[in-house]
Amino acid sequence: MKEQNKTMQAFIAIDEHTQVATAWFVQCDGSDVLAIVIRENATAPWEFKIRSRYYMDDKVFDSKDRKQHYTVTGGKPTDASRDDLVEAGRKICDDIANGLNGKLWTIVVNGTGEAFIERYKELPMVHWKEQPSVPHESPK
Repeated sequence: MKEQNKTMQAFIAIDEHTQVATAWFVQCDGSDVLAIVIRENATAPWEFKIRSRYYMDDKVFDSKDRKQHYTVTGGKPTDASRDDLVEAGRKICDDIANGLNGKLWTIVVNGTGEAFIERYKELPMVHWKEQPSVPHESPK
């Protein structure tokens, strides 16, 4: 597992080619966790991405919250790879929620990035802000 740049805003790039299997959100006292099994397109390997946020102020956007995110690549664009990552993500998020007395939401999508966004925006704690797309490279 590789930690991503700590100074970079934590985000998940989603476009018309993105596929999402399952996502989890854990709300804890003073922190939250977002995790997702996702791939860039139908031929890309599945990835498990997880982002933790520790609240430093009460701002929703442009806050000084401390964020860390990590990516695990399944290595292959197969259903077995996806299923392994989903099971690992479920266990990790269950452990976080149980260990920190948090509330866990699970979003099973098995579809497009747009379908995930619509379901994610329905969660009671989500504040959504559309931003223009910027070119990005996946971490190597």
